[in-house]
Amino acid sequence: MYALTLLGAFIFIPAIGAAGNVMACGLLARFCGIAGMCCAYFRAPETNGRSQERIQRLWMDSGK
Repeated sequence: MYALTLLGAFIFIPAIGAAGNVMACGLLARFCGIAGMCCAYFRAPETNGRSQERIQRLWMDSGK
């Protein structure tokens, strides 16, 4: 996740001058979307087949 953010920062600044604000913001939005999906995929716990109470305990315990 941090690598994608860093890569986005190195690409975003030169892209503003080369492609313009709209294209650079679109590129940044794509990087943010990819980083968000990676974060959700790798960091969110599996909840398939578990009761609602157990899922709630999972989320409550992960914040400690």
